[in-house]
Amino acid sequence: MLVKIKDFRGVEIEIKNALYLHVKKRHPDVFRILGISNENSFIQVIKKTVKNPSEVYSDKLGTLYYLHKLNDLYINIVTFKNSAKTIYLVGMKSYRKMRLKKWLSKIF
Repeated sequence: MLVKIKDFRGVEIEIKNALYLHVKKRHPDVFRILGISNENSFIQVIKKTVKNPSEVYSDKLGTLYYLHKLNDLYINIVTFKNSAKTIYLVGMKSYRKMRLKKWLSKIF
């Protein structure tokens, strides 16, 4: 599976099958909390987040962090060179820490 979706700026983001498997194995809380049951619902979460983010930041390497606020958590989709690399959930404590130390520039 290779899916391409456009972000809020119209830039194409690639989603590879390996991402689904990575998140399912390394971040199972994403599936449980967001109610993701299959690849299609996984893609829909990504699409919604990159098309309508609450905030977007970049770091010194050019990695982009698309954040979508969901109650007291943020869905964080990490992309590099227009390819989605991982997805995880961020609580407020981690959000504040990342905002100060890693996410250097606010894009949106």
